[in-house]
Amino acid sequence: MSRLNEFLNILDKVEGRHSNDPRDRGGETFRGITQKTYNNFCKKMGIPIKPVSSLSDEEVKYFYQEEIFKNCRFNERIEIHYNYFDCLVNGGSYGHKKITEYMNAKILERPMTESEILETLYDFRLKQFKKIAEIYYKTTSINEYPLKGWINRISKIRAYFNNKKRITNGK
Repeated sequence: MSRLNEFLNILDKVEGRHSNDPRDRGGETFRGITQKTYNNFCKKMGIPIKPVSSLSDEEVKYFYQEEIFKNCRFNERIEIHYNYFDCLVNGGSYGHKKITEYMNAKILERPMTESEILETLYDFRLKQFKKIAEIYYKTTSINEYPLKGWINRISKIRAYFNNKKRITNGK
């Protein structure tokens, strides 16, 4: 399985398929792709705009390959690489830039083991989600959304990779 295919498999577990929750400022979303983001992508690529809910597996893969995967910071360690990929999916180029800057600074402070890098990544992402949620809560009457979903997102990503490690190690 290619890395992009594995990332799309994980993303399906994290994002789900289709959502059109009125509490979600992103609006209608299919497999993590908002309609607005897809419209911008179509204009950039010169392809016809269509509802995200009607995208085929190949169209979803093409979007992620061209718009996200190619622009994502690469790391040989798949779990670290996926977190950069997921930051770009979930936080856009700004979120990806912030985590890249933060991680570069942290790694320059002192050498880190892979597990320390992962803990730092997950911790940073949760802190960022909490900051965003605080801003969101100030502008809406909804109390638990979206922080609960974002924390679940991190839990699902961690669980996926922990399970993969157990299988790989024969446990």
